[in-house]
This record gives sequence, structure tokens and C-alpha cells, in this order.
Amino acid sequence: GGGVPGGDAEAITGRGSGQVAAEVVAELAALAPRLARVLAEPAAPLASPLAGPELAALEVRLPNGPAARLGTSRLKCLSLCDALVRLARPEVDAALVAAQLPNTWLGLAKRHRWASLAHQAVSSMCVCVLEGGDSRAPLQRALIDDAGLLDALVEAITGEAAASPSPESGAAAAAAAGDPARVLPPGKRGGFFGPAVVVCEALAKGLASSGDATSDEREKTSSSGPSPKSPLALAAKAHPSWARWLAFAEGPLAEVHSKSTYNRLRTRNTFFLVFFF
Repeated sequence: GGGVPGGDAEAITGRGSGQVAAEVVAELAALAPRLARVLAEPAAPLASPLAGPELAALEVRLPNGPAARLGTSRLKCLSLCDALVRLARPEVDAALVAAQLPNTWLGLAKRHRWASLAHQAVSSMCVCVLEGGDSRAPLQRALIDDAGLLDALVEAITGEAAASPSPESGAAAAAAAGDPARVLPPGKRGGFFGPAVVVCEALAKGLASSGDATSDEREKTSSSGPSPKSPLALAAKAHPSWARWLAFAEGPLAEVHSKSTYNRLRTRNTFFLVFFF
């Protein structure tokens, strides 16, 4: 019956299992540039003989405007990226960073506001990285520095994009981000709102573990985890939007936590809606 016993792998291949595993990981890491190219390609036009108003009539329309089509190829590439992130192998992480994929993931989540399966994959990868400890430092720094995770999360929940960096605009942005009333009302939220709350929770947990969070967050989080000099904490504190994030965490994010609907929002399996074109 079954397959080849594990002990016979070296006799059959002529190589040890460790060497085989290393070669497999190297092949998987080599996929990163190709995944980046596919995910960065503009959406292909609809294969249809229609044109003009007839073609426009096929566009997906929603209350907050037309929805960009993600495409099944991109969705499959995001799923593969998720699997690569979960390997937690340094060489794979390095390849993902070199291909600038963290920036691409967040960009897709922002552009495709109602592609909930894409949002699920992106939030899953972010949580895996943020909760992965110091061993995920390269991806953590890429999310914070290159992808602008702090601003992306604030924008997803408040709807307010980051201002141009300057001391004055930074102070104003921090003050505005701390206003609890700035949480987007239900009718104005994009599809990434719920997954963004999940990522915020993972980020706050990592920062609280390293001593860089509000007192409320430290009370809700165990003391185990990264040190105060963890790569995640250092990257976040050095980012120009750190003050904005702190104000946001103590204002709008705390407001979301206090809502009775938060328990439903934080359950990842509830994000099952929508359009996977």
C-alpha cells in the first residue's frame, strides 16, 4: 500500500531529507518575484465584444462606487503568498521582502475594497507576521516601513489618508487620529474595515508585549513576547506616523473595541462576503 517510507528517502533520491527540504524551500522562495509581477499587473479588460455603455453596464457597482475586479489569478497568488508566509522560513521571508510583496498586499486590499477573500488573505498574513516574534523581523519592518501599515490601518478605520510628512502636519494628524468620533459609520466603511480591526489587534498585542502601547493594551496582553528592543517595536517607534498611531489606538480603535459589535468583527471567520471576480 502506502507511499515510500520516510527512511528510504535518502536511498531513493541519493540526498538527505534536510537537503531535499532546503531545495524545496529554495524553489518556493524563487516564486516571490513571479508572484509580485502577477499581483502588480493591471486588471485585464473584460473579454467581451461589447463596448462603451454596454461594457460599462457590466461593471460591478456598489453603494460607495464601482468595485475593481480582483481576478481569480490574483486571489490564487494571494493564497500562495499566505502559504509562503506561514512557512516562517528566513530565506522565504527575505525573498518576499526583496520582491516588495508586503507593499503589494496592502495596496491590493486598499484598491479592491470589497474583495473580502483578498482581505482575509492579507489580514491573515499580517497577523502571522506581527505575532511571529523577532524571527519575522524582516517582514515586520517591511510592513511598517515599506508598506506603511500604521497609516493603512488608520485610514481603513477612519477613512482619513495620511498627510504629507512635516512636523506641523504630523501633529495635526495625531490630534485628528485621536478623535473617537472619526470611526467610519457602517454605511461608509470599506470591506477592509473588519480585517483591519483584526490586524490592529495583532499589532497592538505585539507592541504591548514589548512595552510600547497604551496602559489598557498592556492590561489585556500577557507580558510574554518581544523585548522592548524588538524589531517590531523599534520599526514602529521610528516611523513618522508613530504619534498618529498612538492617538488612533487610544481614540477610534478604543471606540471600536467598546462597541457591542466588536466581538463579531474580531471573529475572522465572519468575513465571508462578496465578490471574487
